[in-house]
Amino acid sequence: MPPLAALVFLSLGRHPLAGLAAGLAGAGIGFTANILIAGTDALLSGISTEVMKTIDPAITVSPLDNWFFMSASTFLLAFLGAFITDKIVEPRLGTYTGDKKADLHDLSPLENRALRNTGIAALLYIAAIVVLLVIPNSPLLNDDGTILRSPFLSGIVPLLFGFFLTTGITYGVTVKEIKKAADVPQIMAEAIKDLSGYIVLIFIIGQFIGYFNWTNIATWMAVNLAALLHAINLTNIFAIVLFILLVAILSLFIISGSALWSLVAPIFVPTFYLLDYHPALVQLAYRVGESSTNMVTPLNPYFAIILGFVLLYNKKAGIGTLMSLMIPYTIVFLIAWILLMLVFVFFNNAGVDGFLATSKYDVTIKGVAAHSGIFAEKGKNALLASAQAALALHSLPPHSEGMFRVNVGTLEAGSGRNIIPSLAKMQFEIRAENTDINAFYETKVEQIFKGIEAMYDVEVELNKVGYAINVPSDLQLAKVIKEVAKSQSSINEVIEYRDFKSGSEMQHLS
Repeated sequence: MPPLAALVFLSLGRHPLAGLAAGLAGAGIGFTANILIAGTDALLSGISTEVMKTIDPAITVSPLDNWFFMSASTFLLAFLGAFITDKIVEPRLGTYTGDKKADLHDLSPLENRALRNTGIAALLYIAAIVVLLVIPNSPLLNDDGTILRSPFLSGIVPLLFGFFLTTGITYGVTVKEIKKAADVPQIMAEAIKDLSGYIVLIFIIGQFIGYFNWTNIATWMAVNLAALLHAINLTNIFAIVLFILLVAILSLFIISGSALWSLVAPIFVPTFYLLDYHPALVQLAYRVGESSTNMVTPLNPYFAIILGFVLLYNKKAGIGTLMSLMIPYTIVFLIAWILLMLVFVFFNNAGVDGFLATSKYDVTIKGVAAHSGIFAEKGKNALLASAQAALALHSLPPHSEGMFRVNVGTLEAGSGRNIIPSLAKMQFEIRAENTDINAFYETKVEQIFKGIEAMYDVEVELNKVGYAINVPSDLQLAKVIKEVAKSQSSINEVIEYRDFKSGSEMQHLS
């Protein structure tokens, strides 16, 4: 694709390296974005499902699970790629002054006929699949006659194989490359030779995952990593964003997407699952990070090939030339992809509402220790100060415009029965129906602890360690999901709406 794009740009009087960069951005950086189900979907989802067997065998990842996001990404990246090429890359290159000329020739009548026949074969194949989907009691549909969880979706890979086999044979027969039935397996064998290294890699990946599961190292690492994320209060969607950035860095050194996923999936898929993130979302995040940077690293085996084409148009070009061409695409695509993912996460809430805004606090109160019998007047009681603060927090009045809740979860203080406590630690949270009410009570919290400082002559460290806004649900989407769910024979009851009074730790499940 990149060499063809360069040739097209050259024939139009534009800089060929701009076309090459645009083609490489689409085929290389944006290769995982597709409106069709591709081999990447099947391969990565297979690894994800295999990994989940170590922690919850009931959870599977389908090749279609990332389809909506990747379909939207196709159009977003196409627009951004065109914009970057036209406004950033080509102006930097200037006018092409090389001696390379476009050498285009028309297709032969035989090739034109082959393309026509191939198109007809493709349409007939698609029509046959459509007919099988609409006939009563179709073998491609579920028992209840719907497409969800049907043989069509679970068998999408062999169906795609049949499509490309049909079109390939049609073209080969027309151009007389295939003259007898024995030519088909021979041509397929020739193609498999180029995939031999890939097949060996898949075998090694399977062994690695198998041994990794057998040792239970993945589960151990996942539990401990999840505990660490909980300990540092990093359990929201931005933990996924950090994972994307980590994968983007690793992709500079481990070029194979399937190989890298086989390394990180056994650790991060269970980790985020324990934080209530579905493996399909983790897989999606991985694809965003891995795709964004794999065409700016010289370790990519295609990098040298593409550099050879660059040298056709610029004899002085080097590794830095190609890297500088691709860096704008990498940066913009990565940022846009992360933002699109956040849009999908935050604005695809359906059926569960009432998620509250919330703030989480850790408080340390420092007093002065003293013997309760000899020097009681010299002590400054941190325990009494914290107890008074807890009572004051739970005495906050309700708000006229919406719900408010407060809870002191932990309070630790004291070292002995005859020692005035010099240190107290408290953890508490507030929750409110919306962000404005939550902000109102945040001010009240600060006032309470300023009063505690003055009343007990202690030092207070008030730290807000967590925060989340309220997230309203999309009720129209809930109605659509309800209608789909009602068509499933395995579902006995459909609850279109539920007022779920929770906070940030549940919002990503909405």
